[in-house]
Amino acid sequence: MFAVRKYDVCNFFCDLAKRSIALIGSKQIDFELHIDENMPAHFYGYERCVKRVITNILANAIKFTEAGVVIMTVSSIVSVRNLDDARLVVSVSDTGKGITNDKASKLFSISPGAGRKTIRVTEGTGLKITSKLIYMMGGNITVKSEPGKGSVFTVCIPQNRVDSKILGKEAVEKLQKFRSSYIKRNN
Repeated sequence: MFAVRKYDVCNFFCDLAKRSIALIGSKQIDFELHIDENMPAHFYGYERCVKRVITNILANAIKFTEAGVVIMTVSSIVSVRNLDDARLVVSVSDTGKGITNDKASKLFSISPGAGRKTIRVTEGTGLKITSKLIYMMGGNITVKSEPGKGSVFTVCIPQNRVDSKILGKEAVEKLQKFRSSYIKRNN
């Protein structure tokens, strides 16, 4: 199972950006990363589980986008009552096929009796398992989509701040250089 641990937010999203660009391969897709410079520099949480969730959502966006753009937008919400409590908010938008509202409402449903031991990874269940992981961490996921125009998946997951350090402008500028079009032109 996944362990709770301290992790570096900059390294975390750097790794996710690299993975996303590798998944794009030869598709005509630009990848963009937008990240709030006021994000905490470190979180304490289920790092591997959070990474798996976001990777699954990014992979899904890339899979269903033939050309255009996939954008990952990252921010956080810090509790006013307890500065250690935060929520990591990640939105992944794409210019892919999109889906109807009826299909969108069924993306995350899991049969009522499905528990940890009964869920199996099978074709077509990626987003259902992803949503199960999110709910197990106390978070939520939403989707907005329009056929022919694309989708936006937004994940909100509770995390704990480790300290008062933030990413800052310099770190964010370095992270935002992870654009697939930038990397392809410069390789």
